[in-house]
Amino acid sequence: MNSPRTTNSTPHKPTCKNEPSTNATIKLFGIDSDSVQASGVKATLTADRGLFDNKKNELELFENIRVDTSNGMKARLSHAMVYQKEHRIVSKEPVTAEMPAGTIRSSSMTLQTQTRVAAFDGNVQVRLLPGASQSANRPSIGIGGDNRQPIDVV
Repeated sequence: MNSPRTTNSTPHKPTCKNEPSTNATIKLFGIDSDSVQASGVKATLTADRGLFDNKKNELELFENIRVDTSNGMKARLSHAMVYQKEHRIVSKEPVTAEMPAGTIRSSSMTLQTQTRVAAFDGNVQVRLLPGASQSANRPSIGIGGDNRQPIDVV
């Protein structure tokens, strides 16, 4: 398998068990993908293994899934489905997302990749870090007390 590509990304270097031209499903190991978003943000996705369905253009990722971006966003998952035609990523297992403004943990997540809208569901916990992404034109988050302390939403 020579430099497989995913939509809107640069080549990545997984190893595969099946020849893509002869099988509908490709087993991937050591997934390591780099991409650049339209905004210029660089993203790296790694996973221990996955299955790519050529016919459906769907990628199922397993174990130690890590997404890291150049703007400070990090996501950690153990299982996810990437529906490329629908521009959607779904995880029905626990998810942790970290960004400069705080952290979100939940039992599941759906991310619409075109609109960059994520829905977190089940046991959602949010920790906001006031001032972490504060600009001069925005007031800081404050819910009484010391507005420099983190805010936990559960």
